Amino acid sequence: MTPSSRFKNMGLKILRYDDVFMSQQNREEYLEESTNYQTIKYQTDGSPTNGWCAPMNTGHKYKVHFGMNVLDWDDMRVDIGEKWAPTDLGIYMVHNFTDVRVDMDVTWGGELYTSMPGAENDRNDTIPLLPQDYKTGQFLLLNETAIREFHFIIAGNYPIEG
Repeated sequence: MTPSSRFKNMGLKILRYDDVFMSQQNREEYLEESTNYQTIKYQTDGSPTNGWCAPMNTGHKYKVHFGMNVLDWDDMRVDIGEKWAPTDLGIYMVHNFTDVRVDMDVTWGGELYTSMPGAENDRNDTIPLLPQDYKTGQFLLLNETAIREFHFIIAGNYPIEG
């Protein structure tokens, strides 16, 4: 089984995760309730673009993962729709993972950004507080044993700034 074939027929689970909304929930119960998740089926049409296509409202935060039991991943590609206007708000994504990550790399606009502390291109913890300041490529890697989450922003075609 090749790594990419592990995802075939796996659903992409999407959960509403806005901060204000989550502050009104019992977090553990909300995360465990399977009916709170939208499931997007893996699309396979024989083309090199096999994967998931999910409409999402801009200006919101979502928690996502692959499969029923949170299938781990080593490499992920995210494409944005061509109709996304520069004036549209960004989307804040939270993706959990299982294996320890020494580093997380994000490539955007031909540039490689890393979460490696002290590296010249270190951009870890660059997500601003205000959604109107979101730019594609901003991210936060939480690599603690109890958390292990990768947060990232998708926002039109804006590159992150140096």
